[in-house]
Amino acid sequence: PPLEWLLELWALLGRQQSQVDLTGLAGWPLLPTRRGEAYALPSGGARETRMLEMSGLSDPLAEALERAGVLCVHPAANLSRRELRAYAPLPTACAVLRALQAAT
Repeated sequence: PPLEWLLELWALLGRQQSQVDLTGLAGWPLLPTRRGEAYALPSGGARETRMLEMSGLSDPLAEALERAGVLCVHPAANLSRRELRAYAPLPTACAVLRALQAAT
């Protein structure tokens, strides 16, 4: 799907007032990356995702993680709801290690 469509989908999901269950969409390329590609939603959520929200990291660290196979979520993707954050967690130490493991 086009990048604009993916960003609009995540904006809509971010505005939902009820809990959003995306487990039925596992395997679908719906999560936009910083490079404009679509990443498939992993069935295991945060435990299997190689995507991170890297806005708080330094550029050299973010680039090193990307070279290792970790993906960066598009900065315009709305991940304000906790349920959506499972697919692109903040770069905590555990999340980075999980993303590196999933990337291998």
